Amino acid sequence: MEHAELNGTELNSTQAGPLSPFGDPLAQVGSAAAHVAASLSRLSGVGVRVTAVRPHDDSDLRAQGASLLGMPLERDYAEAAVDFSIRGEVVRVFVNAQQGFVGLAGQLAHAVLDSGQEIMGSTPFPPCPGHAHPMTVEASAGRVFWCCPGAPDTATAVLVESGRAGHRRSSEWPSGSASG
Repeated sequence: MEHAELNGTELNSTQAGPLSPFGDPLAQVGSAAAHVAASLSRLSGVGVRVTAVRPHDDSDLRAQGASLLGMPLERDYAEAAVDFSIRGEVVRVFVNAQQGFVGLAGQLAHAVLDSGQEIMGSTPFPPCPGHAHPMTVEASAGRVFWCCPGAPDTATAVLVESGRAGHRRSSEWPSGSASG
C-alpha cells in the first residue's frame, strides 16, 4: 500500500484503488494535493489549502467525438481537477490521476507553481533560500523535491520520495524564509 507521512500523520493514498471515471473518492489525488499544499504553506509562509478534488469527466464530449469518428469509446482515462486556495484565490489544476503518489505530487506541484506565483506577484513562491527568485520542483530517482533553478540536481527540500515502506515526507524541511 502506498502512503505518505505529513507532519506525523499518515496519509493513505490508495484507500479506494485506482481512479476510474465510474466512481472513486479520489483518495490518492486528495492525499497528494494535501501534501503539496502543506509543503508550499510551510516553505512560503502563505496559507495554501486544497478546497476541492473531483473527477474531470469529459465523457460526453469523448462519446460524441468517438461516435462522429466511428471509433469505440475507451474508458481507460482518468483525470482529476484539484482546486487550491492561495491567499483566498482559487487555482484549478488538472492531473492524470492514473499514476502513483510520487508522480501525482510532482505533477500537482508543477501545475500549481505558475498560478501561485501570479497570485503572489513579486514575492517568490515558494522562496528560494538566499535568493530573490522562487524555487522550482524537480523529480529524479523516485523522489520529488524543491530546488534552486540554478542547481536543479540539488534538493533544498524533499516533497516526497519512494521508500521501502512507501512514500514519506522528508524530516528535514527548511524554514521557508528567504534572505537577500
